Amino acid sequence: MAVTLPVRLSARIVDGLNVEAFTHAYGLIDPSATWTAVLSFLSDWLSALDACIDGQILEGTITALPELPGGLKSSPVSTSRVEQNGILSFTATGSSYRWSELLPALSDDSGVQHNGKLVTSGGSPVATLVGVLLGGSGSFEWTNANQQALAAFKDSQISFRKYNRQLSVATYETA
Repeated sequence: MAVTLPVRLSARIVDGLNVEAFTHAYGLIDPSATWTAVLSFLSDWLSALDACIDGQILEGTITALPELPGGLKSSPVSTSRVEQNGILSFTATGSSYRWSELLPALSDDSGVQHNGKLVTSGGSPVATLVGVLLGGSGSFEWTNANQQALAAFKDSQISFRKYNRQLSVATYETA
């Protein structure tokens, strides 16, 4: 048994004043471990954590941190901005609501967007991503946040969202 896959365990905690905070722990697990064993690992940590705090644990998550696949960008494009987003909307089985995938730092490449719209036809990168999200296998299925299977691609759009890069200055001194 080789414990080589890095994982991050997270807990969302609320206090008596309804203020939420997160705590994280890190570890290594065996990549061939069963899902039950991985959930047991998380459960043991959450139980031990709960005994040490007065706050309520609202949520526990475990995130695998595998090596990224080869061929990804080694640095961002200098003109990329996380404020410029693509949004891909899907229908989900058993729901009348749309679920959307956010694409921060949307590419300005003409194969990704053209005339202010996402290119969703042919072999475009966006069409490939849509195909991945509507795919799956016998052991994996893409879902919305409510675990309802994605059914069909509905539409796409480009949007802009402000991200705070730093806290605003509240006071300052001058000499």
